[in-house]
Amino acid sequence: MTEHAFPVASFYKGWDGYQQHLVHALAPLSSEQLALRAEPRLRSIGAIARHIIGARAGWLYYALKENDENLVPLHTRNDADQPDQSGAELVSGLEKTWQVIQDALQRWTIADLDEIFHETDENGEEETFTRQWVIWHLIEHDVHHKFTVIHPRRRPARLRLDRSLLLSSLLEFTSLRNPWERAEERDGVSSG
Repeated sequence: MTEHAFPVASFYKGWDGYQQHLVHALAPLSSEQLALRAEPRLRSIGAIARHIIGARAGWLYYALKENDENLVPLHTRNDADQPDQSGAELVSGLEKTWQVIQDALQRWTIADLDEIFHETDENGEEETFTRQWVIWHLIEHDVHHKFTVIHPRRRPARLRLDRSLLLSSLLEFTSLRNPWERAEERDGVSSG
């Protein structure tokens, strides 16, 4: 079964575009801009970026057992009592977590996507999920929060971005498809 040894990175092409949009949106922001909130009850732009970084780091290190010790402090920066970070620090966190994701996607194969992981949640209940589920969860989490960071209607007026950036991001995301469809396409097999 040679097809199961194929790295899954190409199945997730497009996620890298989202990563770059986040980096480019956050890098030039001042601390005042990072502190802005769309509404008083919502997280600031900086807190949302910390949350994206922390979620990536936590899922990669604790759930998927990617043993990169640099992920631990990135995960804990998501805690509410942590100080604000500069745009450069947020970009660094995004880039560090993205590097772990990229390396893992180059290493993981189609067969690895079915690996089952067991985790105990904060209530002491056991959770079970596959590597595929975690990858998809990270993608949907990035997408959900990215729109809060750069979507023109959800950002304060002083931070509106070019709508073409949002459109190109959406178009890139549409290239993310089910890995099995991509494998069938590559191998000339029809699922219909």
